[in-house]
Formats: sequence, structure tokens, C-alpha cells
Amino acid sequence: MSAFIVEDKTINQIVNFIEKESWQKDGLTYGMLDRMLKKEGYDLTHPDEDKRLAEDLFIMNCRAINQRYGVGEAAKFRPMDFRFDASESAGNYQVYKSLGCLIYQCSEGRVPDEPLYKLLVKVKRIMAECLIDRIPEYKKAIWN
Repeated sequence: MSAFIVEDKTINQIVNFIEKESWQKDGLTYGMLDRMLKKEGYDLTHPDEDKRLAEDLFIMNCRAINQRYGVGEAAKFRPMDFRFDASESAGNYQVYKSLGCLIYQCSEGRVPDEPLYKLLVKVKRIMAECLIDRIPEYKKAIWN
């Protein structure tokens, strides 16, 4: 397995989706993400919490790279100049794919044991369930 540090837009799209879902109670995930985030210490109703979450995700990605390739190696992949952009958004399926990419790139060393990594995995699972719930074929399926 090879790993890399994801682009800023990948993290920005994920965080902006999560932030929107945390206050949009009729969104894709019906407010479930807000409760999960608060449990992990991220209250996105406070100013700059989205930026803190984004920076924590970037740092986690760097930590995974350093655990895979050695201390200081993350800086060789790209400049360590992550910038959070609250305006960068994407559709639900792109965010879902970006989540998968970030999770994969962070699945090195002890990072998968960290609460933030586990939170991302939960977000992806909830998102998948919510996306499937909206597929017409699934809606037609019988509950038995």
C-alpha cells in the first residue's frame, strides 16, 4: 500500500459537508453528524471549529505518512501549507469518495486507532446508509 497527503480541497469538501450537515437538520444525515462531532469535541456551531477540524484532519494525514515512511517524510510529499477554505464544496457522492480517499491515506501505523480516524469511518458509514436510503430501488424494496 502506498500513501500520500491528500489535496486541501479533499479535506475542505469533507469538512464543509460535515459542517453543513451539523446544522442542516433535514440534510442527508438528518443531524446525526452533529451529535457524533460534539461527542468527539468538535462543536461546529462555534467560530473556527470547522477550521480546527480541517487542520486536525491534515495533521492526522501527515502523521499517517510519517508512520508509514518515517519521521519528517510527510514534508517531502507536499508543502505543509494546508489552507482551510469554507467555500469549497462538492456533491454528496464526491464527498463520499473523498472520505474514502482520506480514510485510506490515513490507515497507516497507529492512526486507525485514533478517535478522529474512527469518527471519519463512522461518518462514511452513515453517509453510505443515507445515500442508499434515497435510491429509488431501495425505497421499493420490501421491509420483511
